[in-house]
Order: sequence, then structure tokens, then C-alpha cells
Amino acid sequence: MSQSDILWILGILVFLPVVIAIPVVMQVVAFSSKSLQLTCVDRSDEAANADHAAWARQHGFVWLGEYSLTAVQTARISAWQQPQKMSYFCVYAVAGRLVVDFVTCFSRDLSLTTGNTRDGMLLPSAPRKYHQCFEKLSLDAQFRQHLASEKFLMERAKVVVAEAREPFAKIFVAAIQGQMAYIRSLFLWPLRGFFWYFVRRNMLRNMTVEQQVAHQWVTAPEIV
Repeated sequence: MSQSDILWILGILVFLPVVIAIPVVMQVVAFSSKSLQLTCVDRSDEAANADHAAWARQHGFVWLGEYSLTAVQTARISAWQQPQKMSYFCVYAVAGRLVVDFVTCFSRDLSLTTGNTRDGMLLPSAPRKYHQCFEKLSLDAQFRQHLASEKFLMERAKVVVAEAREPFAKIFVAAIQGQMAYIRSLFLWPLRGFFWYFVRRNMLRNMTVEQQVAHQWVTAPEIV
């Protein structure tokens, strides 16, 4: 191997982490903006989400509306809620993909999100803000796993699902900005994007909250 080949390889090893980290930093900065808003664009019609709407009704969720969020790119978010509870079913249309999240809030500092893509595990969350993702599961199976982890957290932390006292848009934006504030508090956070992208999001995919706690990836829910 020639000296030029070695220098080329070293250059790749040096600059690849930077190239990966840049979009991660851009995402964190964009979502940290004080002007970030979730805008309701349609409360009246869920016909465009017919399949998800039918599933939502069968499982006790009611339609909240369709929202728009613009940061690095624009996402359209269809949202349903279990009546009077901070328990949500969200479908995101972004960059030609559909992403599904189930979200349950137990208190201001304790919540659970169950998604269907490893990209949801890319960025770390503050302690007691639990995330899990399961790829290639049916919607029913994903929801069952969410309920199982919901039960685990309620039993370990001795909590119940919180009552909804604020609008969905306010809760959603506050959750995002809270996560971004936590990320920006981490030492040398802009340099961690490479690890988060190649290691964290792949290691944690298809891992339940219970397993994350057991392997000490996250703080146990009973620890305040």
C-alpha cells in the first residue's frame, strides 16, 4: 500500500465522523429554535388517513387533527388521542416515509415513546424519557409492545397515565425542545453524532425499555 493510499484512508477516517455529525448538529439546532411551532392544518377531516383512522377508532383513540412541523424539513403529523389521557397515536409523513409513534406521558418528567424506525433512537433523551423502536412489526404488535412497556413503567415508578391538561401542539413542542436542551447539555455533543448514528440507533433498535434498563442503557424508572 502506497503512502498516498494510507493518507487517503486516514483522511476518510478523520472526515467521515464530521460528515455524519453535521446533519445531526443541524437537526438539533433546528429543533432547538424558540420559534419552533406545530401548526394545525386540518381538524375536520381524517379521510386521507383512512386506514390509520379506522385502527385508531377500534382502539379507543379520537382524532385531534393534522399538523405541520417545519425544521430541517417539513413533516405532516396526523394525531389521535385517548380521551382525557396523555396517550397519543401519531403518524408522521416526512421525506416520503410514514413513521408511527405511540406516546404516553405519566408526568412532566416521565414518558414513553414506541416507534417503528431505528431513526427514532438516533438522539439520546433525558433520564426517564423512554424511547423504544421495533422495525417490521404490525401496528397491532407495535401497540401491544407499547402497552407492555407502559405497564412496566407504571409498576416500577408507581405512576398512572397523566390527564391531558394542555393542547397537543404545546406538549409536542415542549417535548422536542426539552430533548434538544438535554442533548446540548452533554459534553462535546456535536462530536457524538457519529457514535449516535452508527452505534446507538442500531444497538437500541428492537430493544424494549425493560431490556434497556437491564443493560443500563437508561436509568431505571424508579430513580428520580
